[in-house]
Amino acid sequence: MPDAASKPVPEAGDVPDLLGLLEISVLFDISHGTADTWRTRAKHGRALAEEGEDTSHLFPEPDVTIGEISTSPKARTPVWRRDRIEAWGEYTGKPMHPDRLDQLRAERAAERAEAVGEVRAAAEKAREKARENKRRARARHTG
Repeated sequence: MPDAASKPVPEAGDVPDLLGLLEISVLFDISHGTADTWRTRAKHGRALAEEGEDTSHLFPEPDVTIGEISTSPKARTPVWRRDRIEAWGEYTGKPMHPDRLDQLRAERAAERAEAVGEVRAAAEKAREKARENKRRARARHTG
């Protein structure tokens, strides 16, 4: 499996396709707990590996940990580049289901769009109510 260091560095403005443990579990059709176990075992496996020992079979280390400076472990979210996870899956022969991951993302995008629409509608309703209250207040003062 190619080493992460041999991957080209993204150009400024490129947005890598990042996966969290939930997306990885969907990609490999496993439970979230199994994906977390892969990550934990790989961390221990790398710690126990002899210097120079091949660890390509181990689950990749996260590319980024969001909230890394937080003191709470629950606030830290590891994420991986999709291409690295797929390369590892191919290297280890684990079956992948990219169509399920794409479907999950499409559903989430639709849910976000719907939620944004609902927020906008609620905000417009609140603005209209505020305008109506202003009209009533003016009418009371002038009338």
